[in-house]
Amino acid sequence: MGTRGSSDITAEELEWLKKYAQSVVYMARKRIDNPFRPGSEVYSVEPDGIGAYGKIYNSDYYHAVEAMVVPLDEMKETIRDYLIPLYAERWLAAGAKTGWTEENPQFIVKNVYEYYRQSGDLSIFEEKQEDIDRYLSGNICYFEAENGLVRFADEDVFSDAFRKRGYGFYDTVQKSGYILCASLLYWESYCQIAEMYGALQRRDRADHYLKKAERIQRAIAPVFWNERDQLLLAATDRNRQSDVWMSAYAVCAGILDEATADRISQALARHYGRVVWKGQVRQMLEPEGWQWVVEEHRRVNRYQNGGYWGTASGWVFRALRRSNPGLAETMMKALIADYRERGAYEWVYPDGCANCLHYVASVGIPLRALIDEGYLPRAVAPLREVTP
Repeated sequence: MGTRGSSDITAEELEWLKKYAQSVVYMARKRIDNPFRPGSEVYSVEPDGIGAYGKIYNSDYYHAVEAMVVPLDEMKETIRDYLIPLYAERWLAAGAKTGWTEENPQFIVKNVYEYYRQSGDLSIFEEKQEDIDRYLSGNICYFEAENGLVRFADEDVFSDAFRKRGYGFYDTVQKSGYILCASLLYWESYCQIAEMYGALQRRDRADHYLKKAERIQRAIAPVFWNERDQLLLAATDRNRQSDVWMSAYAVCAGILDEATADRISQALARHYGRVVWKGQVRQMLEPEGWQWVVEEHRRVNRYQNGGYWGTASGWVFRALRRSNPGLAETMMKALIADYRERGAYEWVYPDGCANCLHYVASVGIPLRALIDEGYLPRAVAPLREVTP
């Protein structure tokens, strides 16, 4: 955890964001029947508090639980009894290629690990380790044997039969070649599953995943580094453009050496005026957006093709803080001010466009960033006592 010392972010602003995050997750939380345990129910958390998406996703659920506002008993039941068997049903029933997505195996691990991290209870992993191991080890056809990175051919990305879904905030971006985001998430989940195997005294499995993580870590900077922008590329073939979000994410995750992390932090400060608006962040530097986007999302400065998202604000805040803590705090204050004025949207744009109010990731990730950097204490706030 970082230490903040003196801060331009006031205690009142921090308390407001915490309470608002609690309310957003509360609004997105629903009691649903669990088909995998007939007669029982679990709490889902949908991506937003207005019902726009209408179902639970592994990644969006993680961005709720990482905010440390979901009660541990609810988290345990939802992950163990619903999310893990739900993924098995979708993946195994559809087949390894069409049912798999490039983010779900990692977010299964991340959800299990987050529960373990907050509770100290390893029982979900102990009970479900074989399933989790199978999910994480599947679809080897998309991994480069030499470096462990995820790689897609053009025919994969542009084929109707290839129903991949990228990390939920990149699923309209048609990237090919080596893929930064999915590879980072695999590195992170390999480290986490290795830690949990180590806690179970299964040293052989822990070492297996640590070796996989080490291969990716050695390759990330050499493969994805963009010297011109001092950032990491989103992909090496289609959409070979600097990835603002995942460059910041890589800094936060700890995969980079200190010098590279510092260079990215400094670059984000230099590019700040091009990519940040009211504390929210667009994915790429180019004003014309991504080069390759699915047909229905090709309009520039909308959604994933140039909209400004609060989702990435926590990662960019933490990355900026390495080299320019004052600018990082200015950014966070602007984000909180915008949320206080009109609420947290999925994405916004200066022309007045804003989409999907009370978006969970837009509050969950920044709140966790403030916790990890020492601005707020680590504490689970029970949602049972929160009213929207």
